Amino acid sequence: ALVDYSGETAVLAIMNDTKMVMIDKREPPSQIRASPFIGLRFPATATSNGKALLAWMPEERVSEIMQIEGLPAATRHSITKPSLYRADLAATRERGYAIDREEFQEGVSGVSAPVFTPKGLVIATISIAAPAFRMTEESVRKYGEKCMEAAAQLSAQLR
Repeated sequence: ALVDYSGETAVLAIMNDTKMVMIDKREPPSQIRASPFIGLRFPATATSNGKALLAWMPEERVSEIMQIEGLPAATRHSITKPSLYRADLAATRERGYAIDREEFQEGVSGVSAPVFTPKGLVIATISIAAPAFRMTEESVRKYGEKCMEAAAQLSAQLR
């Protein structure tokens, strides 16, 4: 449904240790698209998927992951200062979804929303990834809301 709505790639990711892992994706038919591969592992601190998970984790776990993974400067857009990263996590909680503006890979942006267990633990993320030039402020907002809807539906199915 996210691919049909956005025309962009939809991804389901989980955390394994301190890394995010892409476990499923659906791609649009367009030739220009974000195309992460299933099984891709990346630092939890590097993308909207990781931020969507970390924003709802206990602070001590976030600190542990930040210490292990650091805040790598994968691109010139990466958030590398802990205070700015924590502010971004706070904004994510307030907004309900995380935003990655070319922070992990130049030319690729994304929005992600958290999936919760019946006990309220965050366990996965659903995201839309797209070429950065198509990720306007308006599309970020719309896609973020759609990701939150999809994540809420998936969370409800876990009950």
